[in-house]
Amino acid sequence: MRVRWCWALAVVVLFLAGAMGLAQGKTFIIGTTQEPDEFSPFSTMATTTQIDGMMSAGIYFRTDTWDTIPYTVKALPSFDAGTWQVFEPGTGPKVVDEWTGELVDVVMITEYELWPNIRWHDGTPFTASDYLFGRQFYLNKNVPVVTRTVAEKVALLQAVGPYKLVAYWKEKYPFANLTFGSGAYPEHVLGVAYKQGVETGDYKALIHHRYWTVDYFSNGPYKLAEWVRGSHIKLVRNDDFFLTKLNPEDYAYLKQFYTWVDGPIGPEYFRPKFDEIVWRFIEDTMTLEVMLRTGELDANLGVTIPFDQALALFKDVQAGKVAADIFVGFVEAVVWEHIDINKADDAYYQERGLDIPKYGYMREAFRDVRVRQALVHAIDREAITEVMFEGRQKVSHAPLQMKHPLMSPEAEAVMTVYEYDPAKARELLAAAGWTLGPDGILRDAQGRKFVVNIRTTAGNTTREQIQLLIADYWKKVGIETEIDNMPASALFSKEHMYELQFPGAIMFAWVSYPTSLGDTLWQSKQIPPKGQNVAFYV
Repeated sequence: MRVRWCWALAVVVLFLAGAMGLAQGKTFIIGTTQEPDEFSPFSTMATTTQIDGMMSAGIYFRTDTWDTIPYTVKALPSFDAGTWQVFEPGTGPKVVDEWTGELVDVVMITEYELWPNIRWHDGTPFTASDYLFGRQFYLNKNVPVVTRTVAEKVALLQAVGPYKLVAYWKEKYPFANLTFGSGAYPEHVLGVAYKQGVETGDYKALIHHRYWTVDYFSNGPYKLAEWVRGSHIKLVRNDDFFLTKLNPEDYAYLKQFYTWVDGPIGPEYFRPKFDEIVWRFIEDTMTLEVMLRTGELDANLGVTIPFDQALALFKDVQAGKVAADIFVGFVEAVVWEHIDINKADDAYYQERGLDIPKYGYMREAFRDVRVRQALVHAIDREAITEVMFEGRQKVSHAPLQMKHPLMSPEAEAVMTVYEYDPAKARELLAAAGWTLGPDGILRDAQGRKFVVNIRTTAGNTTREQIQLLIADYWKKVGIETEIDNMPASALFSKEHMYELQFPGAIMFAWVSYPTSLGDTLWQSKQIPPKGQNVAFYV
């Protein structure tokens, strides 16, 4: 029986022969509301990460129980094996820092050994030198990678032969066995464009290279076959996938990590399950749900059907109203639905030659922490989760998702909780200089209304319904709301997000990683266009 899958929260799925209990099929069709902009280190779109996750093999992957499994490396660095060393200050070796050229103390060393039979999709061997080339992107501040926060903690990345990497860390990092902060890219394709940028100072040829879009390839189980803008992306099975080309003794070695598999594993277990995987782009979530119900789609993953629609579908399956071959899964993930507030002043735009959005006086008002606290106190978030999601979604009170490994009970105990308190919200707004006008809307000393222009993805019914609930809560404390939604392609465009063209607030989800420390969202050096700090925290 062919099973159709609907995931209510973001989840990464590796489609291998033993995965998910699905029947072998020629084509697997997935629906999503977002279309990637590109497959590059310059992209921040969630769908980019999800689709690329099927084409690319990284150092490790996680199981559905969050265990980390080595992927392109034979083993993850560990203290027991001596491949992860930590030194007290001043006791470790010294190396020349690739960032500054200075001699620095090493506080950690991690070692990674790659499988020797990995190949890029074009057949070129995948080696440690591809990571060294990729690191050049991160060392070069003229290349607009999304984040350098982990890469900057590594003073030196060194190749020892074609298949071994050694990272020398100048700062401690709790997940150093899983990443050194930079990726691998094919120098045989991008090298000329990168060299041209270094020589001329103009990196347009690299940033706009066709490799990042229609000519993209990587090293994982599926490879890009077709990209029709506005319609779909088709992936096809990589018959040269490295995990299907190991020696018998290698499979016996790997069995220690694949503890969930009964019996031995071999090439067939790792053979990509489907001939083709097609990602269809459907911005309207109601249409997407109908297509899943009628069998036009086999699954939705990640940024797709909103939670409330998934919950309704789940109930219909339980009640026998729709086909029993639909499985609806609710998975706690590191997805953080939130509202970011634009606090940039006009000078930010003028210095960069950018258009200045309207409501400059409101952006100034948002810089007052009392105003931002009032916006949160005015919203009954617990009631929203109960009404919209029957309490299955948790309210976030922390800068990291509650699923994050660093969100310990100790961290949870000391975090600030902004409870629903409209009286407190009114008090804070009054202290910030806002007074009620005759129409019940707050005004500043110049008589200008307190108005929040709020944008989210048009067609996402859940977000649009939550917007209306938030607008109602804010109105009760004297705040006027201007709903101004946009298609996902426009809302998440670089021009809109990273030139801060939203005039007030923007509601969307950050898809984080268990290895993230959140610093890409909060540090002042991550303010766009350098990073993801679109809320302009300083």
